[in-house]
Amino acid sequence: MTDHSWPEASPELLARVQAQTDESAFIELYRLYAQRVLRFALVKVRNQELAEDIAQETFVSILKYVHTYQDQGRPFSAWVFTVAMNHIRAHYRKQRVEFVEDEVLTQMPDERQLAGMHQQREMIDVQRALVQCSPADQLILHLKYIEDRANEEIAEMLGISANTCTVRIHRALKRLRKHL
Repeated sequence: MTDHSWPEASPELLARVQAQTDESAFIELYRLYAQRVLRFALVKVRNQELAEDIAQETFVSILKYVHTYQDQGRPFSAWVFTVAMNHIRAHYRKQRVEFVEDEVLTQMPDERQLAGMHQQREMIDVQRALVQCSPADQLILHLKYIEDRANEEIAEMLGISANTCTVRIHRALKRLRKHL
C-alpha cells in the first residue's frame, strides 16, 4: 500500500477563499485540488473530456458555494470530493448513460483474449453497480481502492474513527456486491 500524503488547504487559505476578495487564493486552492478532482472524475466517467468538464463544474460550484462551507473536523478535500461526486451523479441522471457493450467478435479469441474480456466485463459490471451506490459508499470505496489510501487516512479525512472507517468500507463492499 502506498502512502499518499495529499496536502490540504490551510485554514488561512480557506478563510481567504471564503472571503472571495482575493483571486489568488482561489487559484491556489484550484492548484491544490485540480489534479485530484480530475483523476477522481476520470475514474468515475472514463472519458477525459467529460472528466475535464466535471472538474470545471466542480470548481465553479466551489467558487459559488465555498462561503457555505463549515469546518466540521473533516478535511476540506472531503467537501471538494462530495461536490465532484454530486456533479458526476447529476451527469448520469441527465444523460441516463448506457454502458457500451463489447463489440461482436469477428473471430474466435484465444485464451488470453478471453481472460482480458472477462476482466473487462467484470470491470463494467463493477462500474454499473458502483453508480447505484450512495455517494458516501462511492467516496469511501474510491479512497480505499482507487487512491489506495490507508483506513487511518480515510478515517481522518472523513472525521471518523479507524474502526468506523473499516466497518463502513466493509458495509459499502457488501452493498456493492448486492448490485453485482
